[in-house]
Amino acid sequence: MNDTFFNVSERCGSMDEDYFNVWSTWQWWCEGVLFTGVGIIGLVANLVSIVVLSTQDMRKHTFNQLLIALAIFDLLFILVSIPVYAFRLFTIFVGNQVFSLLYIYFLYPMSPVTLCASIYMTLAITVERYLAVCKPILYRNLNVTMTSTRRVALYVTPVCIVSICLNIPKFMENQAHSTDNSTEIQVSDMRINPTFMLYYTISQIFHPTLTTGILPMAALIFLNTSIFLGIRKTQLHRRIRASNSLAHGNSSSSEPRTSLSSSETNLAVILIGIVIMHVICHTLRVFLAALALHFIKDTLDCMQHKGEYVPPLWTMCAESLSSLMIMISFSGNFLIYCSASKHFKAVLTRFCSYCRSGTSRAEVPPSLPLINRNSPLVSIPLSAIKLEEEGQRGPEIEASNIENTSSVVEAKALKRKKRRFHSLLDTIRRKKQRNDRNMYGKTDLNNTIGD
Repeated sequence: MNDTFFNVSERCGSMDEDYFNVWSTWQWWCEGVLFTGVGIIGLVANLVSIVVLSTQDMRKHTFNQLLIALAIFDLLFILVSIPVYAFRLFTIFVGNQVFSLLYIYFLYPMSPVTLCASIYMTLAITVERYLAVCKPILYRNLNVTMTSTRRVALYVTPVCIVSICLNIPKFMENQAHSTDNSTEIQVSDMRINPTFMLYYTISQIFHPTLTTGILPMAALIFLNTSIFLGIRKTQLHRRIRASNSLAHGNSSSSEPRTSLSSSETNLAVILIGIVIMHVICHTLRVFLAALALHFIKDTLDCMQHKGEYVPPLWTMCAESLSSLMIMISFSGNFLIYCSASKHFKAVLTRFCSYCRSGTSRAEVPPSLPLINRNSPLVSIPLSAIKLEEEGQRGPEIEASNIENTSSVVEAKALKRKKRRFHSLLDTIRRKKQRNDRNMYGKTDLNNTIGD
């Protein structure tokens, strides 16, 4: 009996002074300083990603709309996780009643909810690309029969529902204990109930070990491998068709296919980059979850005989490092967009140049001179206002210039500028038409007199 108790005590571990000092220092740096620093960078990066992906050109594609949803989930995770991890270590708002209630009923449970949602959103984006590459007929039918909004809702809605349902127990794990001067956060009575703890520990096999660890990672690896092989197969077939077309003297028919292949490849590169970062940053978390299942018998024995279980020191340090790796995963997608998407970089560059220069210089396209109402007509080059040659219709401004302007000018300022500019163009056109009529009238009169 004593030998059994001694063996259990040895397996349960103990938190001595050295253990606590090493772990607390490691935790302060990983879950405190670095976690917060990376999180702040991730907040800015995800906000910029949402702004760029929400532009008119970018949001036309379902894939980019799903990336917006992923960035929103990542942003929410960062917002709720920094207070959960860092504020506790930095003793910020400790004892504050409002923060304690916010922590219990929103911040603490929403951290695993948003973690789960981000993982499933990554999986949903992978499924969307898998259908586009490996099931093109089904994907085309979905595009024809469903609007873009419905397609996005088809992916996002199940992600939200499943993420909340799997983490309902998290909303009941803590409770507030109020004193005269402060409010403390304590583990709820239900959470320390032995029966609940037994089933809760066993349930870790299903969630999060399987639901957000092993199964999603296996699915991501399988789907992305299929996408990679499908793109290689498609590119090979298109090269064969292109060579056959060139052999028969029909080179123009292969251009749209080449463009489509390049677009699909670019989207696949973005997705594969996201998945590679996800796998690298979440591998440690999945490993620790599987390790916890390996020691589940020792954990239950310790809880039964001693009422506590202290894991090995290296696993506690690895848990803190795992939290930091997850934050890096949720903050790093912006780098993938910049390195893999030329379109994203172009829109981002245009946005940054607008932010630097402001609206004063961006209101007029660089190809058009500033036209003053008092400027003489002869000083205005016709090429600047795109007056067409004789025999064609009236003056027009190139649509590309207006589109470029509208992307960097506020709506009200742009409308005022366009109204003034078009009014001036109408004046120029009318004067030009009168001059032309006068010139043609004099020519006809001279011809009549000559006759």
